[in-house]
Amino acid sequence: MNIQLVLKDQIEEGWNLIKPFIQPAMDFDAAGNTAESVKDAMMRGDVLALVITDDEGMIIAVQTMEIHNDNDEKVLNLLTTAGTRLDEWQDDVLKTLETFAKNLGCDAIRTRGRAGWMRILKKHGFEHLYTITEKRLNNGNQQQQE
Repeated sequence: MNIQLVLKDQIEEGWNLIKPFIQPAMDFDAAGNTAESVKDAMMRGDVLALVITDDEGMIIAVQTMEIHNDNDEKVLNLLTTAGTRLDEWQDDVLKTLETFAKNLGCDAIRTRGRAGWMRILKKHGFEHLYTITEKRLNNGNQQQQE
């Protein structure tokens, strides 16, 4: 397994390989982000991506993240985590992210996601801070069902 930061000059060339990992995560994005908006943010340097490959060089996962300041804290915010064979890479990627965040002077790593992620993240020292819930409203774009 190999974990590699995608450099800015690699984004265009590698986009068709990493987009299939990012796109499904965007289906759950309440903020309306798209894979293309993530790519644009990567091109600006606002979003970073790690690519996880197996021993044969096949991409098995992609992790996107951003660094931001939040109430006087520097935070590595994990945006999307997607891939296959999770049990093979989750521990190594989380250790790599922690080292990366510490080297950047971050005070915390944060993420949001579906409830199942908490089972994985808890054993790595993450704690549940809050829950986001949503009710979709009929805003006239869909016919109301009777």
